[in-house]
Amino acid sequence: MTDTNPQIFLQTGVKQDDSAACYAAKLSKVEAKINWRDSAQQIEREIRAYNSWPVAYCQYEKNEKLSTMRVWQSTLVENTRSATTIEPGTVIAESSHGIDVQAGEGVLRITRLQVEGKRQMPAADFLNANTLIEQVLV
Repeated sequence: MTDTNPQIFLQTGVKQDDSAACYAAKLSKVEAKINWRDSAQQIEREIRAYNSWPVAYCQYEKNEKLSTMRVWQSTLVENTRSATTIEPGTVIAESSHGIDVQAGEGVLRITRLQVEGKRQMPAADFLNANTLIEQVLV
């Protein structure tokens, strides 16, 4: 290895200035709850940040009671008109590509999820047996 790249062994580290360092508290599950009033871009970033722990989540109505849905992957929906009259968290479309949810600004497409008692799955598989259209996710 020293023959391949001898510069690696010549580098020295830079000591951290402890007075400029800050403490990051342990993440809690409560922080991972999706706030649909945030922008779609912010929510998508949080979903990536909380993957694989504590995993971003929201709740939906199933059999007249709230059930938890963990969101593992999502994408931003481009070229959509975000209607300001639609309540954030409202499911506005479902397709084989995913579940489109109105955010505070923009639309987020949930592409991979996990519901209580099940393994994570593509949103299309969930939609084969369920519908969330016009539901408001909380």
